[in-house]
Amino acid sequence: MLCTNRWQAASTLCLLLPPAQPSALVLVPGRSTLGIKSATRLGHGRHWVIRGVACAARFARMLSAQSAQGMEPTAYRLEDLTIDVVHQRVTRDGTEIPLSGLSFDLLLALVRGDSGLVTYDQLLEKVWPGQVVNLETVTQRMKIIRDALGEDVQAPRYFTAVRGRGYRTVTAAALVFPADTGNPPESPASTTRVPLKRPLRSARLAAAIAMPVLAAMGLAYFSMSGDARRASTSVSSAIIAPDKSVAVLPFVNLSGDAEQEYFSDGLTEELLNRLAGLPGLKVPARTSSFQFKGKALPTQTVGHALGVRYLLEGSVRQSGDRLRVAVQLIEADTGYHKWSRTFERTRADIFAVQDEIALAVATALQLTLLGALTRHSTTDPRALDLYFRAKQLHQSFHLDRMAKAVEYYEEAIQLDPRYSAAYVGLADVIFMTKQMAELRPEDPYLARVGPLLRTALEVDPDNGDAHALLGTMLQDAFDFAGAERELRAAESVSPNGEYVLRYLTNFYLQAAWPPEKALEYAVRARMLDPLNPWTDVQVGWSYLHMHDYQSALQEFERVLEVHPTFWVAEWGRGGALDALGQYEEALKSALRVVAANRFGDTETTLAMAYARLGKDAEARAILERLGDPARGKYWSSTFRAALLTTLGDRAGALAALEDAYEERDFQLAGAMHSKWFEPLHGEARFRRLVTLLGQEKRVEHARQAWSKG
Repeated sequence: MLCTNRWQAASTLCLLLPPAQPSALVLVPGRSTLGIKSATRLGHGRHWVIRGVACAARFARMLSAQSAQGMEPTAYRLEDLTIDVVHQRVTRDGTEIPLSGLSFDLLLALVRGDSGLVTYDQLLEKVWPGQVVNLETVTQRMKIIRDALGEDVQAPRYFTAVRGRGYRTVTAAALVFPADTGNPPESPASTTRVPLKRPLRSARLAAAIAMPVLAAMGLAYFSMSGDARRASTSVSSAIIAPDKSVAVLPFVNLSGDAEQEYFSDGLTEELLNRLAGLPGLKVPARTSSFQFKGKALPTQTVGHALGVRYLLEGSVRQSGDRLRVAVQLIEADTGYHKWSRTFERTRADIFAVQDEIALAVATALQLTLLGALTRHSTTDPRALDLYFRAKQLHQSFHLDRMAKAVEYYEEAIQLDPRYSAAYVGLADVIFMTKQMAELRPEDPYLARVGPLLRTALEVDPDNGDAHALLGTMLQDAFDFAGAERELRAAESVSPNGEYVLRYLTNFYLQAAWPPEKALEYAVRARMLDPLNPWTDVQVGWSYLHMHDYQSALQEFERVLEVHPTFWVAEWGRGGALDALGQYEEALKSALRVVAANRFGDTETTLAMAYARLGKDAEARAILERLGDPARGKYWSSTFRAALLTTLGDRAGALAALEDAYEERDFQLAGAMHSKWFEPLHGEARFRRLVTLLGQEKRVEHARQAWSKG
C-alpha cells in the first residue's frame, strides 16, 4: 500500500491488508478524490471491487489512524497570521479578521502553495470549481483579502502577484498539526461559514459514512473531499440537464472588422429567441449565454454551468452583401457534433437561415412542432441590421449610447412601420432612461412609452415583451389592475420570457399579493438565466420585501462572492443590513455603493445610514444638496420621505409621501411596506395613502413579520 502526503513525507502511514486483498490507500490533500482500491481477479478479467464490510471497517481504521498520526495540518502560520483550517477563520494576535467563506478559501489555496506560484487556472479550479468566472473576479477577491489584512500592495507582506500568471506567498507558511491524541478541535456551534473546500478530517464521521456506503453499495471508488462536495453543490442542478435543452453561444465575428460585432451578436440573440419559442425546449437567456463570449472552455464546463445538454455555436463572416454562417450543434458532455452546416447566402436570406437553423435543431432534438415557427418581426434586412445596432447600444447602459440606440430604433421603424420588436426596443430604452437620467415621472420624453407599446401590440398581439413592459408602465402609474392584466397576458404567450419573468417578479415584489409569488418568479428566472447576477439580485430583493432580511442578506452576499464589484447587490445588502439593525455595516455598504454609482437614490440611502448612527450633519448636508432645484434632476419623493423619517421629521415625511403619490413616483408602492416607514404606521395620513394604493395586506403582513422579530 502506498500513502503520500505532500506536507510531511516523514509521516507517511502504511497499513497492510492481507495479501488476498491487496489494497492501495492514496491520500493527496488538495485533490478532489480520496480512494480505496481493493483488487481481485475474477475469471479472465481484472476488476476493482470493495470487499464488503471487512474492507469498509479497515478503511475506517485507516482514516482513524490517519487522524491520530496528524496527517493533515489543522492550521497554517503566515507571518503574524494564523489560518485555522478547522474553524475556517483567520486571526492575528488572537483577534479574528473577518473574511467571507470565498475569501477564506482563496487565502487557504495560496498558503497551501508553500510560497510557490499558484496560477490563475489553479485558483479558479480550487476556489470556483464548476463556475464561470474571469480573472477580474480573482483580482477583486484578492483586493478584498488584502484590505481585510491591511496589506500594502506596494510593499506586500503576505502575497505578491506574478504578472499575468497568478500569486504566491512572500514566505512559506508554517504548518500546525493536531496533538498526539489525534482529536482535532470541534468547530464551535456559532461557526456558520460554509467554506468551499473541506478535506475529510473526522475519523468518526468517516467510519459512519464508509461502513454503510462501502459495504452495502460495493463502490470501487468514491470522493469525500470538499472539492467534490463543492463542485456537486455548485453544478449539480446544472448537470441534471433536460434532454431537450440547448444554449446558443455568441457567434464569432470572422469578418475582420470589429465594427461588425453587432451583427454576430444580433444574429445570436435572434436565434436564441426563435429557439426559446419552440415548445418543450429549455434555452438559457442571453445574459448567461453571453458570459462565454470570447472564452475557450470545455463544452462540458459550459453545458454544466448553463444546465443544458446541447450547445449551439457558430461564426459569421461578411463580405459586402454576402454572408457565410457556420453552425454546429454539440453534445455538451461529450463534445461530439450532432449536426453542423455552413450557409453561403446574401443578407436578404438571413431570415431563411435563422429558420433553417431552428428547424434543424428541432429535428435533431426530436421536438414536436405544433405548427410553423413564429413569424419574423420584420422581413426587411436593412431594418434588422439597424435593430441589431440598436440592441448593442441599448444594452450598454450608458446614456449617450442609449440615445444613439433610440435613433437606430426609429430608423428601423421608418423602414418597417410594422416592426413590433423595434417598437418594444425603443419603448424599453426610453423607459430605462427614466431612472438612469433621474427624469421626473411627468417628463414628456417618458410619455412616448405607452403609445409605442400599444402600437407594438396592434402589430403583434402576441408580443410577450410588449405586454410585460406595458404592465410595468401601468404598475408605475398605480394602475395595478391594468398591470396585472398585461402581465398575465405576457405570461400566457411567453411564460419563460426574460422580460416577462423580470417584471412579474417586480410586480409581486413591489405591490401585488401574495409577496411570495415574487420569489417564485425570481427563482424561475434564475433557472433560465443562471449566470446573470441580476436574476440573483431579484431573488434577494424578493426576500427583502417578504421581510426575511437574513435570507436576503445571505443572497446578496452570495452574489458579491462571485461579483464583488456589482454595486446593485451591494445596495441590496445595505438594505438588508439596515433592516437587521446592523447600522455600522450598513454605512460601510452605503459608502461603497455611492463610490460605485452616485445618484439620488444611492445618496439617500447613504444619508439614512448616517442618520441611523446619529450623524445628522452629514445626513442633512445630503438632504440639502439633493433637494436643491439648481441640481436639475428629479429626486424621488419616496426616498426624500424615507430620509426625513429617519431624521425624525414625520410631518415632512408625510408631505413628501403625498407628493410621491401625486407625482406617481414608481418607488412609492413598494416602499409603503418597507421598514423605513414603520414609525409612520400610526399616522392617519399614512394609512390613507396605504388605502389609496391598495397596500393594506402588504402593510399588515409587514407588521406581523416585524412583531415576530
